Amino acid sequence: MVWPGKKSLVLMGAVLMILLSLPEPGCPQKYNASQAKNQLKEAEKNYSSQNYAEAEKILIQLSESYPQDPQFSYFQLLSAQCEYHLKNYDSAQKRFKDLMHQFPRSLYIPASYYMLGNITYLQGKNFESAQNFVQAYQLAQTSQLRNLSQKSLEPLLKRWLSEKELEKLSQTEKDKKLAPLIFFWLGKRNVES
Repeated sequence: MVWPGKKSLVLMGAVLMILLSLPEPGCPQKYNASQAKNQLKEAEKNYSSQNYAEAEKILIQLSESYPQDPQFSYFQLLSAQCEYHLKNYDSAQKRFKDLMHQFPRSLYIPASYYMLGNITYLQGKNFESAQNFVQAYQLAQTSQLRNLSQKSLEPLLKRWLSEKELEKLSQTEKDKKLAPLIFFWLGKRNVES
């Protein structure tokens, strides 16, 4: 067996280091905070301008390029919201659920439940919609989201849920602040029937 010389070993080592530093085809690029920040600003600008398709395209690129970014769940949330605004409700619903599954401690979980409440309402799933709004209310960390969730829940309680559904919702509701509202409409429905 012939052993390579010292120069050959150094050269092979250098080639190996270069090959190891190259990204594999299809692999995410190295994290560049400045570039990610600029792309996110562009996506937010498009989102604010209601150019949801372009915003989503940028957000998907960000998600694929920077999966370790601290704001990855935010990319996912905005991407799901773009799908919602583009009226791709099944896709939006899947993305919100994926976000909740991947990031169970995310600050965006309450907003995801709220958006799921809207989607399920549009799909005619009133009881599931009410459950999502209740979850959004319970987990909300801001009074604004809590108020939005309650206001979205009230018409369902008043008009769209059956007596049986109201009863089921009252049994699962653990938040003392929403329980009186649910029991009020359940009692009113009982009196009416």
